[in-house]
Amino acid sequence: MTLHSCRRKLRIMGNFQYLSVFIVVAICACEGMKHVSISETLSYKYINHEWMMNIEDNKLLSAISIPGTHQSNKGLKTSKPMFQAWGLHNQLDAGIRFFELHVSSNSINDKTGSVQESDTLRYVVKTLLAFLVKQKKETLLLRVTPDEGAVAQVTTYLSKFPLWRDKEIPTMGQVRGKIVLIQSSTLQLGLPVHITELDADMDTKEKQMRQNIKLASEKCDHEMMLTYTGAKGENEEPLEVAKILNKQVDDYLLDLKGGTNRPHCVGIIAMDFPGPKVIQTIINFNGKLGEGSNIVGGSSNEDVVVPDSVENDGKEKETAVSSSDEEHPSQQEESQSTGEEHPAPAGESTGEEHPAPGGESTGEEHPAPAGESTGEEHPAPAGESTGEEHPAPGGESTGEEHPAPAGESTGGE
Repeated sequence: MTLHSCRRKLRIMGNFQYLSVFIVVAICACEGMKHVSISETLSYKYINHEWMMNIEDNKLLSAISIPGTHQSNKGLKTSKPMFQAWGLHNQLDAGIRFFELHVSSNSINDKTGSVQESDTLRYVVKTLLAFLVKQKKETLLLRVTPDEGAVAQVTTYLSKFPLWRDKEIPTMGQVRGKIVLIQSSTLQLGLPVHITELDADMDTKEKQMRQNIKLASEKCDHEMMLTYTGAKGENEEPLEVAKILNKQVDDYLLDLKGGTNRPHCVGIIAMDFPGPKVIQTIINFNGKLGEGSNIVGGSSNEDVVVPDSVENDGKEKETAVSSSDEEHPSQQEESQSTGEEHPAPAGESTGEEHPAPGGESTGEEHPAPAGESTGEEHPAPAGESTGEEHPAPGGESTGEEHPAPAGESTGGE
């Protein structure tokens, strides 16, 4: 082997060493950033639409560990300072269930164009309601802090919507499909809450965070507890605080979870720039949630379109969001949901009953006109038993039964 060929092989090996080091560094950096969201988009791998689905109906809301965001609607780059990378839709998709915002008199239902639409109370409430149209097993918590001059306007505006305003802590079953109001310093609607925050001293934030979460874990069985872990001081940069503190929150929760005296809950934890890792750690504090916590694909990663059923202020009390059992398709040609029932896509069961073959009478009612759902059931082909429920597109369950392919009996759910 010549000297030249030896040098060449050494150079190649050296390049591979540099490449391997680069890959390791990239992996570590990527893993670390899962505690913090810095991109406006959310990977489909981290979508978590239905994690509340299998929480017991009789469990108190205070006893559920809930991931939340601080200054939830401050996600635009025009917001100074900026507290979130994701818009509300991506926060919902990622599993966030507590939201808070500050409201001035001109950011309630702005019609002058002086305020970004996504900064308005109207946008926030209707985005949350639109999510619950499809995810009826979830519940969302909202804390609104209006300026002193906007309290009356905010109170009047919120009265148009089917929100939970009681002061007694409800069970999970009582508030599925609803927005639950959490009291703030200026708005006494909804549930009272015990709040802890961090001061502006970065050297003491981790110690304070641990003390505050520990306190929450001791009281959450019977009291609503809210722990803020984001930036507080005017001179603090929320993203820089989140890069350090979000991982510390995650590490401490894992320590609590693995300890011999593991608490049952940690209450609401509201963060700046939360990433999928710390969100999932909070969710996992609720124990094994089964299929309801599975990751679901098909998110658009953009702000949700408000259905017509909650678009008109005069009809907001009649919206199907709060209690309607109407079914909504998850794929339509139109960009907006109307809140009406629609026929299933081609090849799927619409829920109507049809006469059996051979002219035999089945005793069913006549199907409704085209495009309307009657709520009747199709009989399976002769000799077949389906018993199988199929999820609607996008990970949502419609509750309809569909026939199995000819000659097959599924019997599965």
